[in-house]
Amino acid sequence: MPVRDGGGTVCACVVEGPAVAGDAILSLPVAFAPGLLLYRTPAGPLRVLARGPESPPEMVAGPGEVMVAEALPGPLAEGLARLVSEAEPAGAGGGCRRLLVETEAGVVELVVGPVDDAGGRPVQLREVGRAARLERDLARAREELQQFAYAASHDLQEPLRTVAGFCELLRRRYRGRLDADADTFIDFAVDGARRMQALLRALLDFSRVETRGGPLVPVALGPLVAEVAEGFRPLVAELGGTLEIGPLPAVRGDPPQLARLFRELLDNAVRYRGEAPPRITVSGHGAGTFAEIAVRDAGIGIPPEFHERIFRIFQRLHSRDEIPGTGAGLAICRRIVERHGGGIAVESAPGRGAVFTVRLPRADEGTAAR
Repeated sequence: MPVRDGGGTVCACVVEGPAVAGDAILSLPVAFAPGLLLYRTPAGPLRVLARGPESPPEMVAGPGEVMVAEALPGPLAEGLARLVSEAEPAGAGGGCRRLLVETEAGVVELVVGPVDDAGGRPVQLREVGRAARLERDLARAREELQQFAYAASHDLQEPLRTVAGFCELLRRRYRGRLDADADTFIDFAVDGARRMQALLRALLDFSRVETRGGPLVPVALGPLVAEVAEGFRPLVAELGGTLEIGPLPAVRGDPPQLARLFRELLDNAVRYRGEAPPRITVSGHGAGTFAEIAVRDAGIGIPPEFHERIFRIFQRLHSRDEIPGTGAGLAICRRIVERHGGGIAVESAPGRGAVFTVRLPRADEGTAAR
């Protein structure tokens, strides 16, 4: 059904299906942008119509066709007007301008092209669906996390350092000069400030995996993990345990983050050893486009119902008095691995130790370096 303005320009098209589903192309004179309307027939096809700001369009309907007018949702009308006003002027060339607009029905992409030979601009309305909404929500959540991390690193840590410092000063100067309850209260304040500082540092580390990561390059895991393991060998030997590193494949990754990944996994194996000496082995092999590295321990194990929970930040299965820590280590491990395009999983049962398996994209052995 054509719709004509006073000069006879056709400014409409037919879209089969529900509103803004599929693609709708129309030639839209600039002056018509503020007056876009939608029309639907009883049978369902949607007609996208443009009218000028001064006068409504002339509707030409076929025999027996009944038209039902629907106003274009406000966000779409505003977005379209914005795109048209910002588009390149006639004769300037240039590409299309795009804008994602959220409506009650979903996310719609508006695309406005350069002025065509008829003096109008090709306009496309396309429903991009739930995936685009989720992607935008995820981007917004990441931005909010980064903003919070900035606040944690500057606005929160500075007053916390002041509180912790003065609590330490109180303990040094007045321990034994007040009553026993006062000493206990000061100890609680110092401990609380220290734990809060540790939690903030862990949160910063978690948020900076994405924002402070380096480029992914070929990395020989053998030398890297061996160097990380050297920091644990004195403690493992003191506890009467063993730490064995087998041959490891080359991967593509960020060396500092990979070092942090295996440092956290080895630290986890030592801290959750239980009463027995730690028995830790690291092995790996290549499988297709991915390498699999297994960190195995003989510790206290993890009940199957908690295998997913342990990878969430600040989720702990034991009290701080039993096993110290912030509960952020495995969450940071998962974030690092996912940034590399891989995955991490655990196989474990109470009293049977645990095997953490890390999947990372492989690299050419000949190009891998520390």
